Amino acid sequence: MATILLVEDDADVITLLQRFLSGEGYQVEKASDGASTLAAVAANAPDLVLLDIVLGEEDGRDILREMRYISDVPTIFLTGRGLESERIAGLKLGADDYIVKPFSIHVLLARIKAIVRRCAPQLDEEPIEAAGLTFDPAARRVTAAEREIELCTIEYRLLHFFLTHPGRVLSRSRLLDEIWGDDVCIEERTV
Repeated sequence: MATILLVEDDADVITLLQRFLSGEGYQVEKASDGASTLAAVAANAPDLVLLDIVLGEEDGRDILREMRYISDVPTIFLTGRGLESERIAGLKLGADDYIVKPFSIHVLLARIKAIVRRCAPQLDEEPIEAAGLTFDPAARRVTAAEREIELCTIEYRLLHFFLTHPGRVLSRSRLLDEIWGDDVCIEERTV
């Protein structure tokens, strides 16, 4: 489960995003100023930061500058400032995306998924053994009883996901997001 640090001072936006993102399986942490943001990034290493530019007396761009000294965590500016020059400046500062309020919650979710997926660590190089099966990501091999098992790409991804999430109940929508991603249009009944 990816962790998103939401840096926002608008209570309505916080409530909306926390409910929606939690419902999509993300763990949401909150911060409302520069000091708490930097402390959360240093201590908890979130997978993504949603950062408003206008935070009371503080400027989110300054917070991002400071954050870049301690972390390269993917960051999306989520702001009411929509001039092209402001967007370009935000991206030049090191933001991974720039979304202007008001925004579509579904577009935001798609952009979050794309960035988290792109920045996710690659498959672990260490083999995984479970129930007589050996899954070797470095060699992209699966063996059982010393016999290699041929798997298509989707089967391989599914097996890896199941082996790295043992004992968990996984929803169809979560499997669709994790295995197929946003690039393929398939129905939930496919899983």
